[in-house]
Amino acid sequence: MIRVALDMDGVLTDFVFHALKTHGREEVYVKTWEIERCLGMSRDQFQRPINRLGKSWWRSMPELPWWKEIVRIAEKHDPGFFFLSSPSVFHGAWEGKRQWIQDRLGKDFKRIVLTEEKHHVASPGKVLVDDSELHIEAWEKHGGIGILFPSPWNSLKDIVKSHEKISYLEGELESAAQKAKKEASRLQEAREIAE
Repeated sequence: MIRVALDMDGVLTDFVFHALKTHGREEVYVKTWEIERCLGMSRDQFQRPINRLGKSWWRSMPELPWWKEIVRIAEKHDPGFFFLSSPSVFHGAWEGKRQWIQDRLGKDFKRIVLTEEKHHVASPGKVLVDDSELHIEAWEKHGGIGILFPSPWNSLKDIVKSHEKISYLEGELESAAQKAKKEASRLQEAREIAE
């Protein structure tokens, strides 16, 4: 069995649109996570209005159209799936993200890990679904199985339609489950031989 970790921003929530709207710049097309560069502003100028709004900004983050389907798929493969997201340097991000999740999945939902260093949670059989190639690379280097979620800022940018993203994710999670099962069998055989 696999353990599934879901990133939030760019996978379930529309951080980019929310940030652009906060800056009154919804017309800008973003192909990178360095949104401040697309807007022609410093990191501080970009963060200031978001920090001013604090946790309410994060709690009111728009959902991406496929978020419920991703949660359903994750739960199918791992009833104990969890959220693994970076709180970043923004004020109120941790609390706002927790509230976003609990507003949708109930106050009792507590399987939430927020860390800048996602790879420290990686281990064999744990799968990370994330839109950041850097996070996926680090996750895999630490023994986990990474699934890059298609986004305009990564190498899967050509997968654009919702149903294509969902089909891709389902296939990748199925492959990850098979890979983890084979690895568990291999380890079991090795233990039996060693005894």
